[in-house]
Amino acid sequence: MLFVIHAIDKIGGMPTRAKFYRAHRTHLDHATAEGVHILVAGPLVADDGETPIGSLFIVEAKDRTTVEAFCRVDPYRINSVWESVEIHAFVSRRGWAAPIRRACECRQSRTAHSRSGRQCVVKLATMFDDYLKRWELMPDGEPIITRSSRLLPVRSGDLPAMLKIALIDEERIGGLLMKWWGGHGAARVMAHDENAILIERAEESTSLADFARNRDDDASRVICAVLAQLHAPRGHQPPSALIDLTEWFEPLRAAAEARGGLFSSAASTASELLQTPQDIVVLHGDMHHGNVLNFGQRGWLAIDPKGLIGERYFDFANIFCNPDDAMATMPGRVSRQARVIAEAAHLERNRLLAWVVAWAGLSAAFLIDDGLPPNGALAMAELATAELSL
Repeated sequence: MLFVIHAIDKIGGMPTRAKFYRAHRTHLDHATAEGVHILVAGPLVADDGETPIGSLFIVEAKDRTTVEAFCRVDPYRINSVWESVEIHAFVSRRGWAAPIRRACECRQSRTAHSRSGRQCVVKLATMFDDYLKRWELMPDGEPIITRSSRLLPVRSGDLPAMLKIALIDEERIGGLLMKWWGGHGAARVMAHDENAILIERAEESTSLADFARNRDDDASRVICAVLAQLHAPRGHQPPSALIDLTEWFEPLRAAAEARGGLFSSAASTASELLQTPQDIVVLHGDMHHGNVLNFGQRGWLAIDPKGLIGERYFDFANIFCNPDDAMATMPGRVSRQARVIAEAAHLERNRLLAWVVAWAGLSAAFLIDDGLPPNGALAMAELATAELSL
C-alpha cells in the first residue's frame, strides 16, 4: 500500500535540520528493515528553489501503523526539525506507477562531492532486467534511487544480495575496490562488470549507529577492526583509478580561499598532513557508522567505499563526526574517542586529531556545496583544534 508523508519544518529550523541531516539519512537507509520501502524522497523547498522547508516521501508499507512508527523515530521528528507531519494513503492514477517502471531523463547532475558530469539514465526496468537475466537474480524488494546509483535488493538462489548499478565514475571505482578487497572486511562481491556490482546483503536489523548510542567506544572499536582488515596488504595490485587524497581535498582549499576563518585553518592543517604522508594505504574514503553493516556470522563489514589512496589516518577521522552531530559534539567525547581510536588502531593521538580537523573542514565544504549549513562539521573542527592545544 502506498503512502505520502508530508512534513513541514519549524520556522528558523535550518541549523537543526543540518545538525541531524546525517542521522536522518542513516534512518532512511535502514527503512527496509522497518517494513517501509521508500519510492520517492526529497526536501520541500522555498520559492527560491533551494532553501529546504520540509520533506516529502512516497513510501510503500503494509499499513499506516508501520509508516507512523517509521516517522516517529526519524531524527528530524525526534529533534523537532518538523513542525508538522501528515500521512495519507495514496493511489497512483497517472504519470507515476513505481520507480522501476518510470523513465528518467538525461540531466546535468552533481556528484556527491560537486564534480559535475553528464548522466543519461535509461529506463530503470531495462537497467535492472539486463542484470536480473544475466546473473539469474530474483527481485526481493523495492529499488533504491540515489543520484549516483540505482540499487535493487535481490536473491541469487537462496542468498540475499544487493544489485548496484553505478551512474558515475566514483561509484564504479568503489565497485572495483569492493572486488579487490575480496570479502575481507567488506561485503563479498558475487558478480561484477564495468557498471554494476552484486554483493551479499546484510539482513540483520541491528545498526552500528544504534549500537553506538549505548556502547559508543565499542562501536568505534568495531570500525577500527573493520578498517584494519581493509588496510591490510593484498597480494595483488589495487585498481589503478583510485583518487589521491590531495585531489579529494580540493573543495576545502576552495572554501578556504572564499570563506577564510575555520576553513583556512583546517586547510592549513590538511596541507601539512598531505605534504608529510605516513602509512599510505588504499582507503575506504567514507567510513562511518552507516557504512558498516552487521552480516551475522560474517560479522561487521564495510560497504560503499569512495576508492581513495593516501594516509591511513584519514579513514578514522569521520568516526568522530558520527553517528550524528548531537552525539559527536557531546562534552568530553572528542577526547575520549581520540584515546579509544588511537589505542585500537595504533595511531599517534595528535596526528589523529589533526586529521579530524582537516576532515571536519572538508566535510563542511561538502555540506556547503550541497546547500546545507556546515555548523556541525565546523563545531567538530573547533573541538578537535581545542583538544590538540591541550
